[in-house]
Amino acid sequence: MSKKSRSKNLTIVFVILLAAILIFNYFESRKGERTFRKEVVSIDTAKITSIKIYPEIKALKPAKGHVNIVRTGNSWRIKNDSIDAQVDNRKIKAILTYLVSMKPDRVSSIEKSDWKKFQVTDSLAVRVKVFNNKKCLTDFYIGKYLYKKPKVKRFDNSGSLYTYVRLADEDIVYCVQGFLKMSFTTDIRMLRDKNLLKLKKHSINKLNFSFPDNSSYSVIKQNNKWLIGDKETDSLTTDKYINSLINLTNSNFIKDENKIKLSNPDYILKVEGDNFKPQIIKAFKTDDGKIILTSSRNKGSKFDGDKLDLFKRIFVEKQSFFEKSKNMRKKKK
Repeated sequence: MSKKSRSKNLTIVFVILLAAILIFNYFESRKGERTFRKEVVSIDTAKITSIKIYPEIKALKPAKGHVNIVRTGNSWRIKNDSIDAQVDNRKIKAILTYLVSMKPDRVSSIEKSDWKKFQVTDSLAVRVKVFNNKKCLTDFYIGKYLYKKPKVKRFDNSGSLYTYVRLADEDIVYCVQGFLKMSFTTDIRMLRDKNLLKLKKHSINKLNFSFPDNSSYSVIKQNNKWLIGDKETDSLTTDKYINSLINLTNSNFIKDENKIKLSNPDYILKVEGDNFKPQIIKAFKTDDGKIILTSSRNKGSKFDGDKLDLFKRIFVEKQSFFEKSKNMRKKKK
């Protein structure tokens, strides 16, 4: 065989080997992509219209017990047969932060046989589905958490929390940083907005109380003094009352709120001021003598006015503002 023929054959062999190496490397890189993602979940939050969270054990029964969070304009609400309520801004922010970029710390397993160990099976995991209308953007399982002690001793001795996560259409189990079950909780009370009032103290200049027994009155701020009519109230007592309003929260919601129909309120507190829309709390007496409160700040929520004396702490008698006692005189129901 001539040198020219041998050279030609070697060139052909080299080309074939090079092609084989390139093809092998391509499929290996694709395999790597399948086993280790740069981000387990990454979604444009502007596209999200609803988030469904299914509890452990009931994950196979989506019609029962799941939390349905729906975008309504610029706000988020929990909607089901019993309630239609606002979501706490901090809670939805935490959920969306994970959905924007949930990055894996490592791959914990690629075997289906390990799902139970990491609690990412249908029955053991919290399942999360995210939608753009009817299109499912992501579907994943949240398993057990892992606590890691710090490698170097710290002054607060705090470590790091991780959570095992699996995408619904994959066998791979990822370990991601954070305690995801705290954010993706199925405890509706934990997710709900608990504010009745949220105000800036320096902006308030009027409290208007409406009572059913002709004892209605207004407390008005003039020249840095609080007045009822032309009489100045006790400054410390008034200040204490206003402090109780500016971040008024309560988690005692009425059961089956959607089923309760309310008509005309028996009591009204209207808080007015500069640079904010008036916030209003209404109180309704039920036939059995109980009190239900609603808030313009937290539309859709109905609070138990009897628990923790919530009604009595809000609706106080006029004379209370002139007293220097520790406790304001509460309005009798």
